[in-house]
Parts: sequence; structure tokens; C-alpha cells
Amino acid sequence: SFHGTHVAGTIGAVTNNGVGVAGVNWVSPLMTLRVLGLGGGANYDIAQAILYAAGLPNDSGQVPSKKANVINMSLGGSSRSRSMGDAVAAAQAENVVVVAAAGNDNTTDLHFPAAYDGVISVGATDLSGGKTFYSNFGPRIDIVAPGGNTRVDANGDGFADGVLSTLWDGDLDEPIYKFYQGTSMASPHVAGVVSLMLSVNPDLTPFRVREILQQTAIDLGELGRDDDFGFGLIDPVAALQAAGAQIPEIPKLEVSTNTMNFGSSIAQAIITLFNSGGGTLQVNAPTVEMDQASGWLSVGLSPGRLIVTVDRTGFTSGSYTGRIRLTSNRGTVTIKV
Repeated sequence: SFHGTHVAGTIGAVTNNGVGVAGVNWVSPLMTLRVLGLGGGANYDIAQAILYAAGLPNDSGQVPSKKANVINMSLGGSSRSRSMGDAVAAAQAENVVVVAAAGNDNTTDLHFPAAYDGVISVGATDLSGGKTFYSNFGPRIDIVAPGGNTRVDANGDGFADGVLSTLWDGDLDEPIYKFYQGTSMASPHVAGVVSLMLSVNPDLTPFRVREILQQTAIDLGELGRDDDFGFGLIDPVAALQAAGAQIPEIPKLEVSTNTMNFGSSIAQAIITLFNSGGGTLQVNAPTVEMDQASGWLSVGLSPGRLIVTVDRTGFTSGSYTGRIRLTSNRGTVTIKV
């Protein structure tokens, strides 16, 4: 299935080459350790790989020349394993940050290794910044990141709204790019950002890394931490600043998508707003324009997001288009609806 190839591409795909996708951190070396296949795998193998990655004694009798600083585990299951839990704790004691996917069962049931103490448990958001239909939730969720939803094309660009990354086509025997969905796709976004944080400040402990991610996340859902989004959507720029990166104090308004296609039935969607620069971003009240008729498109602005609503009551069948304009102290964005 080349699931690991897809995950690895999100973390470190070669970038600025005019091909494919951009990795979160394309200069960091990857230590790829295979513990699962199409038929699954054993907790024993995962535990041994964690120990190896952390440079600790393991049953292979080998250790790497340089240990990993971050372990991403886009994998998991419902059963608690003492050997895996002990391996995670041992890795954390060696200052290795452990990031794991929260699971894709849309449940609050514990999912391991994400549910072990100290592990950064990552849920998934869709294109608009909402919780995906599959993402696990609950008190163990720390943070969310883009995980995709391949069932829909909410921005109408002709492609499923999954996460695009590197893959291998076994039939053609050649590299390809493909859209996948899952908390497996969300977790490497976070692991990549953690690696950038550690490049700025190598002395950050796993506890401090987790704390920074939580404190700098873009709040989604209910105010403050909630069980759908944890502390919110990962904010790479804010996290890097908190880690000590010197970023110019120039804000820049960005949105999770600049096109929304409501089709014939969707009534409401959320668009996430964020500052991709430094300094303080101040967003003004949005304005709405409608090309056909009036009154069918409305928008509400709350911290970090736009709530866009379509009301079809009394309208005849047909296509309706409009625009939402957002201005700020640094940048203007137009969203086509």
C-alpha cells in the first residue's frame, strides 16, 4: 500500500524543484523503519523499532549512528501493549519526541500508541478546518492537522480533498502522487513541524514541545481545549516563534481554502483563518457579494475562522456564485463561493 511512503513525503518530500508536493521539512534526513505490512504487524516489532530509533538497546543488537529526534507513528490499535508503552517512555527519557495518529474510527476509544502518556496525539481536519468524519476524538487528543477527506471536492478543483503525497505504483513500477485521507496523514504534518522546532532549539524537551504546540495552536470548535480538536489546529509559524525562531514581524492573512463549492445540499462550512507571518494579524469584518439574486450567502467571523452559510429557501434550481472579501492589516483575500 506504500502508506509509509505517503507519510514520509508529507514530512520530507524534496521541495522547490517544480515537481509534486512540498515536504514540511525537506532538509531533515528520515530514518525509515518498517514495522507493518499489508497484513498488519506486532507490537513487538513496533517497540523494537522505537528503541532502535532512540539509540537504545534492542533485540536487533544494533543502534543507529545518530538517534532520531522525532518519531512519527501513523499507526495504532485499540490494545494497550506494555512493551510498546515501555519503549515510548524510554524514548521520551532520551529526549525523543513521539507523535502518533489518533485513529480513524470516529470514537473516543483509546488508540495506542497515541494514548500513551506524553505522546502527541493528532486528530484530523478537512479542507475547511472542520473535524473529519473519521477522526477519533476525546480527552486524549492534543492537536489536529490536515488529514483530508477523499469523499468530497469541497473547493471544486476537480480533485478529492485528500492529502496529496508521494506514492509508488506497483503495477506501473514507478513513483506517483496520490490523495490519501486519515489521521495517518495528519500526524506527519505535526512531526515535520516538531523537527523544525528542534532545528531552532535542540534543547527542547518532549514535554516542552508538546506544551508549545498546544499553546500556539489555532483554536477551533469550542473556546479553549475541546474533545474534537484538542487545543486546535497546528500553527507552524507560531510554534517556531515560541521555539525561538526569529521571524520578521510582518503578518500575512491566509485561509484554508479560497474556493468553496456547496453543491446542492451543503448548508454550512467553516474556513480557517491564520497568520502565516510574524507579528499581530488584525482581520476586518468580511463583505459579501452575490452574482445571482441576494440573501442566499451569509458569513460570520469569529477568532480564527469564517462560518459560511448558504440558504436556498425560495430559490429556483441553478448555479449561484458569490464572493467573500476579507481585508486585514496585512493582506486581502477573496473567497469564491
